[in-house]
Amino acid sequence: MGDYKYVIYEKKDQVGTITMNLPDRLNVVDFPWEGGIFDDLLAAIDEAETDDDLKVIVFKGAGKSFCAGHDLTKIYKVYENFDAEPGKRRPSQHARLKIDRYWYEMEHKILISPKITVCQVQGHCLGEGALMAESSDFSIVANNAKIGHPEQRMGFCGSGIPTIPILYLKIGYTRARDLLLTGRHITGEEAARIGWATKAVPEEQLEKEVQDLCRLLTVYPRDGIDIGKSTNHLILDAMGITRGWPIGYYSHTLFTNLRYEKGEWNFVSKREKQGARESFHERDRKYEGKE
Repeated sequence: MGDYKYVIYEKKDQVGTITMNLPDRLNVVDFPWEGGIFDDLLAAIDEAETDDDLKVIVFKGAGKSFCAGHDLTKIYKVYENFDAEPGKRRPSQHARLKIDRYWYEMEHKILISPKITVCQVQGHCLGEGALMAESSDFSIVANNAKIGHPEQRMGFCGSGIPTIPILYLKIGYTRARDLLLTGRHITGEEAARIGWATKAVPEEQLEKEVQDLCRLLTVYPRDGIDIGKSTNHLILDAMGITRGWPIGYYSHTLFTNLRYEKGEWNFVSKREKQGARESFHERDRKYEGKE
């Protein structure tokens, strides 16, 4: 098995488990080609998908949260780093499109994976974490999990992610627009009730619930899983769901060219003055009417 620094990869009883292992940072995900958790995740997915001994892939997060989203200290800067002198010029469209296309490759791979995919969600499941869960076949969540797309409050306003067609299909247009345009969080219990999650259980029962599900799923013959997953891929293509990948990366690149008008809240500008953490909290206070 691969030697990974930021994920734990395990195999048992025809199940491969990929655990994001940055618990002190709530398993936030960085960007492609930085040698961090994203690169490890994509490599571990590749390893699991090509392993003929496996039928199911389970995604987990070490510690109290599944995944709290993206590393906000690096957004936008990742494009600048493509230049010989970072920050001297506006990042090129080449750099933006190249990074965004590869970045969203992970959700696309999970969506059309030849293995059955399961997300085991506790604590925060925001941004990147929500994208992974939305792309999986099953999402088993803790009742008190905190789920949502707060990245939309950066100004995306219902764009810039690859799972929007999935959301429209899973929870309906009206509910999807609510989550995307408000950036609000929902609990695991609500997520299961509206169809975002497969099932919600008390957090102490989460591990057993996923193990029982995997025990059931591995009864299927390997060829049956291959045929079923390939059929699902064809159906997703026919319904236009897989178009979410190019829609997501292209609209994300388009967003990175956003021009803010005077008085409009700008995360990148705020981050330069007061740091990512305070800017993140100020963003939410703005949208929640607390300042």
